[in-house]
Amino acid sequence: MSNLTFVVKKGGLARTASSSDHISALVFGVNPPTSWGANRAKKYFDLETAETDGFTKVSAPFGEYWYHISEFFRMNPNGALWVLMNPTLVSTTLIQTCQGEVRQIGAYITDVAQIGSVWQALHNTLDAAFCPAQIVVGWYGSTAVDPTSSTFNMQLKASPNVSLLAAGDGAGNGATIADALGKVYLPAVGSVIGAISRAKVSENVGWVEAFNFSDGSELETIQLSDGTLSPTESQIAAYDTAKIIAFKKLMNYGGTYANDSYTGITETDDFATIENNRTMQKAKRLIRAALIPHFNRPIKVDATTGKLDPGIVAYLESQVEIPLTAMQNGGDISGSFVSIDPNQNVLSTSIVTIDVGITPVGVARQFIVNIGYRVKLDTNF
Repeated sequence: MSNLTFVVKKGGLARTASSSDHISALVFGVNPPTSWGANRAKKYFDLETAETDGFTKVSAPFGEYWYHISEFFRMNPNGALWVLMNPTLVSTTLIQTCQGEVRQIGAYITDVAQIGSVWQALHNTLDAAFCPAQIVVGWYGSTAVDPTSSTFNMQLKASPNVSLLAAGDGAGNGATIADALGKVYLPAVGSVIGAISRAKVSENVGWVEAFNFSDGSELETIQLSDGTLSPTESQIAAYDTAKIIAFKKLMNYGGTYANDSYTGITETDDFATIENNRTMQKAKRLIRAALIPHFNRPIKVDATTGKLDPGIVAYLESQVEIPLTAMQNGGDISGSFVSIDPNQNVLSTSIVTIDVGITPVGVARQFIVNIGYRVKLDTNF
C-alpha cells in the first residue's frame, strides 16, 4: 500500500465555458443557508464552494439541494449556476440580481397548472425584459404523473418554454436522499439542466453519443414518479406520446439517455423542442446586442424618393448578420438571411423593420436502413 495518495479536486479555477449559453439557475422554495446572510441568490462555479456554504449530502435541510447542485456540475463541470432560495419575486431576482444572464432554469412543480400560470408566465416576463430562458420543471406532486391522462399531456399546455420532467435516479445518491426524505423519488432537475447547459443551443440532450446521464452509479437505474424502477420501452413510449421528459435504456448499449427534449406545446409547433427555443433565444439576445448601439442613430434617406439610403441598409443588415454568422460558424444554426426593405417611411414612423430568417440545425430522431442480400453490389433496392 502506498504511503501517499493524491486526490485531485476539480473546479478550483472556476473556469467556465467561453460563451454564456451555460449560465443556469435552480430555484427552490425554501430559505437559504445562514452563510448567505440576507441574500436569496448566489452564483456557483463548482460544487466545492456550494458545500462550503452548507449544501452537503448529509445536511438535513440541504441534502436535497446539494444533490441537484452536484448533478448539475457532474453533467457540466464548466457550468455556472445561480441558486435561488425562496426569492420573493423570482423574475425580479433573475433580472436584477442575476442581471438577466440565466439561459436555463430548473425547478419543482406540485400542480400541473403551474406549468403555464407560474413558469411560462415567468418566461414571458423574462422575455419582455430581453433575457429569455428555457425552463425544466420536475414533478414533485403528492400523486404520480400519469402520462396517459390528458391532465399531463404537454401538447395541451401552450407553454413552449417549459418542459416537464418526471424521472430520476433509482439506486444512487438521488434514491438515498429521496428515501431519507420519505419521497418516492427526486426528479433529476439538476442533471437535465446541467446537460442542457453543456449542449450547444442546437443540440438535443437526447443525443446518445454526447449525453449519457449515467456515470455507472448515478442515474444508472431509472425511477419514475410512481416508483417504477427500470421502466420498460413501452412505459417510456407513453411519456413520449405525452411529451414528458424521462430517461431510457437502449438494448445492448450501456448508459442512460433522455427520451427527447420535449416542451409544453403541440409537436408540430416550431418550438416543440428545447433546442429550437434555445436557438431562437440566443439569436434574439445577440441581435439585440448588435442593435443597441444604433438606438436613436440618424438614418439617411434619399431626398428624392424618401427611401432608405442603400448604404445605411447594407450597414444595418451587416450588423445583424455578424452574430448570426457567428452562430452558423459555431454550429448553432444552419444558415440565416437578413433583409431591410428600403421603401420604409422612417421619416414618418422612426421605425426600421428588419426581416430575419433562420434555418435551424436538424435532429436525427430516426434512421431507416434498407438492408438485404444482393447478387451484385452495384445496384440499389
